[in-house]
Amino acid sequence: IEYMKSITTGGGTDIAEPLTRAINMIKDDIELVLQDDDEQKNKFFVNQIIFITDGEANNTKEILLNVNKLNDLSGIDKSNKKISIFAFGVGQDGNDSGWIKDVNHSFLKSLAVNNNGFYKRIKQTNTETKLKEYFNILSKPILTNIKIDYNNKNIKDLTNTHFDTLYD
Repeated sequence: IEYMKSITTGGGTDIAEPLTRAINMIKDDIELVLQDDDEQKNKFFVNQIIFITDGEANNTKEILLNVNKLNDLSGIDKSNKKISIFAFGVGQDGNDSGWIKDVNHSFLKSLAVNNNGFYKRIKQTNTETKLKEYFNILSKPILTNIKIDYNNKNIKDLTNTHFDTLYD
């Protein structure tokens, strides 16, 4: 929270740096928890990044490639393959064509979906209520690292058999 308070606005939208910092912070925390205390190893942790932006990045392909490479927990976390990224694009209030240009919706959707999350566009006037609603959902995971085994092996090829997290 103190870090968030220290951030100032102005200038262009830097999406790569905050995502890189957030992923590295969570990875460092995972490694510390697993090193320091055997009791912590069996506790339930949901690693999430809540990414909120009202801007647009120019280097979206580079960001997606970098996040994909960085967001690999296979070497440090047995339960989770990735940190979930939930993206929220805060944009204009209207439903006209202007809202399409206020944030890069396809980029934010790709960022979230490729990292076990979801993307939601939020109108500027609804920001407080909608974010509170989504934070309430994301703060209550019910199950994590869900695997479904089917007796019929053919079904495995037709549907997902692994889901990251189920929320209330």
